[in-house]
This record gives sequence, C-alpha cells and structure tokens, in this order.
Amino acid sequence: MMIDLLVFVVVVVVGAWVRHTPTPRVPSHRRATVIGEEEATRTVDWLAAWYPVCFSNEVRKDTPYKAQVFERPMVLFRDKGDVVALADECPHRLAPLSDGRLVDLENGSTGIECSYHGWQLDGCGKCVVLPQLEGSSGIGLSAPAYAVTERQGIVFVALKATDSPVPTIDAFDDPSWIYEQDYARDLPYDYTTLLENVCDPSHVPVSHHGTSQGDRSLARPMATRLLRADEDKPHPLSFEGEVEVALHGSSRLGFESKTLTQRVRFEAPGRLTYSFDLPTGQAVAAFYVVPVARGRSRVLVRRGRNFRTEAKMSRAALVAKHLENNVVFDQDVEFLVGQEHRLQARRLDGYGGAWRDYKMPTSADKFVVWLRKRLDACAPSMPWRSPLNPPKLDHDKRALLDRYAQHTAKCEVCSEALELTKTLKDRAKTIETLAPALALFSASATLPSALVLLALSAYLATRLATAYVVGPALNAGIPNWLGLPAVALSVAHLAALSIRAGGPLLVQMLAFAAAAALGTAAHRAHAALTRLEARFVYTDEAKALQHAP
Repeated sequence: MMIDLLVFVVVVVVGAWVRHTPTPRVPSHRRATVIGEEEATRTVDWLAAWYPVCFSNEVRKDTPYKAQVFERPMVLFRDKGDVVALADECPHRLAPLSDGRLVDLENGSTGIECSYHGWQLDGCGKCVVLPQLEGSSGIGLSAPAYAVTERQGIVFVALKATDSPVPTIDAFDDPSWIYEQDYARDLPYDYTTLLENVCDPSHVPVSHHGTSQGDRSLARPMATRLLRADEDKPHPLSFEGEVEVALHGSSRLGFESKTLTQRVRFEAPGRLTYSFDLPTGQAVAAFYVVPVARGRSRVLVRRGRNFRTEAKMSRAALVAKHLENNVVFDQDVEFLVGQEHRLQARRLDGYGGAWRDYKMPTSADKFVVWLRKRLDACAPSMPWRSPLNPPKLDHDKRALLDRYAQHTAKCEVCSEALELTKTLKDRAKTIETLAPALALFSASATLPSALVLLALSAYLATRLATAYVVGPALNAGIPNWLGLPAVALSVAHLAALSIRAGGPLLVQMLAFAAAAALGTAAHRAHAALTRLEARFVYTDEAKALQHAP
C-alpha cells in the first residue's frame, strides 16, 4: 500500500513538473513555418554542368583571360580561333598562367608561357617547352584542361565530364531573332544571393527607381504562379513560373508601357530567363549566373527579340546602356551585401534554413521561397574549396561599387569608351589652359599676329568639337549648343579679317571674344568628361537616383 502511494505521488509530481517546464525554443530558422517544411538534403554534382564564364568577345586573340568557377581558377585563350581552358596554375610551381603571355608554338598552334620560369603549355595543357630541362627526354608534364564550348556568343566551361546540355536559348538560334545589350558584371556577393535577387521581380520598381527599369509608383501586388518544378532532375533548383509585371515602353522598339505576364524559367545551375509577348513580337531577358567564390559571383545579361530587328543599337547607345546597367547593379549592391551578412550571421554557411527569418506574406515572394527551400537541400553539396569563416561586412563603398574592376576592365565596349573619354578630357584641359593666353594676345595683336592666333584658335576649336560630338553620344552631359559660341565667333573673326570690316579694333575684339568663348567651352567640356570618366570607374549616382522623388 505504501509503495502504491509513493508511486502515485511521484507520478503527480513529475507530471506537474513536465506541464510547467517550458519547451526549449527551437531557433526560428529551424522551425517549420507557413512557407513549408524543410527539404530533405539532396546531393548534387555541381561540377558536372556547363557554366557561362564570359561572352566570346571577352576572350581576345592576343591576351589570356582569367576566370573562376567554384573557386577553381582557370585561364582561357584562343588557339586557331577556338577557346581553350586550362587550370590557372603552372605545373612547375603553381604560378598563375593568366599572368603569362600567349606564344606561337613550333607546330603552328598558340600556347601560353608562364612568366615565372618560361614553361610553355599548349591548348591541351601539355608542357611542350621547358627551358631548364637537361637532355632530350620527354617532358611528360601538363596542367589540367577543362571542357569548353562557345555557343550563341557565350563561352561555357564544364569542370567535370557531363552529359547535360549546354544551357542555350532556342530562340537565339532562330535567324528571325537578334540579341544585343550584352553586359557582364563581377559582384561582391554570393551566387545564392544573386540567384535570389534575379528571380525576384517585385524589387525592380522600388530598388531601380530613376532608371528605365524602375518606378516606385508601380510597386503593387504581383500575381505569381509556379508552373513546373524539376524536383527529380540532377539540378532540382530548376523551375518555371509566371508573374504579372508593369513593363516600361520603348520608343526605339515601338511599344508602350503596359502590364503583362512574364514567363520565368530557371535552368539550374546557371540561367534564368524572363520572356514575354508584346503586340509587336516576343522578347527575352536572360541572366546567366556564375558561382565564382564564397561571397563572389558573376552575371551575364543578354536581351533578345524577334521584332524591330533592324533597330540595332549603335556603339554609343550600347555604351550608354552599359552605364545605365552599372547604375542598376550598383543600386542593389549595398543592401544585398548587408542582407547576406545578416543571413550568414544566423548560420555560418548562409543556408540551413536561416532565410526562414524572412517575413514573406505575399505572392510576390513565391519564387524566392521556392529557390531558398531547394537551396536548403542542394547547397550543402556545393564544392567550395575554402572553409567556412565568420562573415565580414565590407563598408568600403569604393570596393563594393568598383565599376572598373567589376565591369569596365573586361568590357571591350566600355574600355574603349573610357580611353576615348580620357583623350577628350585631356584635350579639353589643354585648350582650357591655352585659351586665356590666346585671349590676352589677341587683344593687342597686330594683323599678322592675329592671323596666327586665328589659325591656332580654329585648330583648337576643331579639336574641341570632337568632345561636343562624341560627348553627348556617350551620355557625357555636354549640351551640343555649348560649343556654338566658340565656333560662331571664330567664323566672325575670319570674316572680319577677310574683309577688314570695322578696322583692326573689331578684329582684335572678335579674336578676344573667340578665344574667351573657346576657353569657356573647353572648361565645360572638361568638367562633363570628368563626370563621364567617373561613371566608368566609381560613382555614387545610384543611390541619388534611388532616393529621388
């Protein structure tokens, strides 16, 4: 009896303790939420896929091109016109081959020479010249070579043998289509952050306000639908959906602003497309994403259409579009880096469900939810080489918004435009410096001297005119009419000298006025070209546009 009573008391006490003991709190990123249960881990062979590392025109015939995928550096170069890809390390002492030079080999092919000890490798990675080798025995050394192919003007590299198809776009093989506005950018945030950003159409009106892509007054509910999910494919991140968006009109392409349905398709691991139908035809915006290293990624952007194919962009218009694209990506950089820092602070690797601290109550975030759930399952098998480290938040704006390193240096269009801008800026500065002396001497010059000064002034005006023609075309912000006073006064000066109208005093006055106008025009051209130069290198214009009314 006493034993039964004792058991009863123990049961009551333990039960009361259990009822009043709080349940241990599971961190929010590990709890099941309204966005669904956690995904089972999936092992994905990330290396057995084609990655779009660059546009074809970035690999030039006389220069090695440096690239990286999943922290595996590689060097690309052309051999008889074809692109080859080798591991970016000399087999001798692992010096980077990309710091070397291209050489003509004895068999007529192109190879690469390591600048450390002069070893030369052919396009297959085989060492064919070893200056320090004694005797005539075979070398038998090589650097790893990667599979590479060029399709639709893009260079794709596979780090491992793969049967997966090259992620091309069928429409771009159709001769009735054209693609243009190719733009590439290296980004200071992770591949997964980039994926989340490009599959999120709802941020565009707000984040990209002030550009041709955004207008915060158009921020509104978005109807999104997930149509297909490739859960059973080798890369289960792939999906297809639809979203209703407000599209800005284009006078160049002949369509007005309207709301339409965009088809969204992500072919993992590297290509996301937005395609849509217009009254004038069909169009596609493609984003090719590359996992460069932990906390670093690369994106290639391409736009194509099958209407108004004759309205191709001029070189200057393409430069202006690249400058606007710089603004668009700048507008996202700082808060994406900050978001990534906070996400990783919750879980070191940035995965494992840390994103579940996001509050996403609207349909506009449906694609982000899908992507993040799949990343929970697939990202742990990403083949990074570096260990996990606590994240560091980089507050150096110049490093985050370094347009030159991230885009201009590798872009043929923008690097040429930058060099032209520098030339015109230096020319304008020289003319600005000489103009006061011209004006001073013109005020007291004799007729022969005035003729010499006129000739010099006319020559400088001609040289400056280039800035007033090219500058506006490159979006330099130099109104064409600013050059007119210098030209008009030079013509009047010439007329006065020719007919001797008004006597020497009038000639001197016109010469002085022409030189003064020339100096003013040169000063304004120099200031505008300095601003343009900054847009290729570094500027904080993105936030100003983003925060504008």
